[in-house]
Amino acid sequence: MNRWKIGFWILFSLLIIGVGCSLYSMVDGGYSLAYLKNSYSKTESDLDNIITIISETNLTKHSIEEALKKSDSAKICDFTKDTIFLERTALIFKHDTLRKVSKNW
Repeated sequence: MNRWKIGFWILFSLLIIGVGCSLYSMVDGGYSLAYLKNSYSKTESDLDNIITIISETNLTKHSIEEALKKSDSAKICDFTKDTIFLERTALIFKHDTLRKVSKNW
């Protein structure tokens, strides 16, 4: 009589652990997907800004600043330094001319 009680509690414990692991896996996948979408949208926003900068400006700091002020990125940019940080990229200037675009992770 005691064997089936012990077997029941062992299998019940394994069931609870299995359900807990499955729930954790689903929640973790949801958070990972949300983070991936957010990261993708930031990267796409930076790409759009860089395309605008390359095609519509003469690559001077003033013209790039004006182009960025027209977009949504102006509220996060600090235009007082020689480097303008976008969401995931940085625009590096030397003598008020764009010299390099680098990743900012």
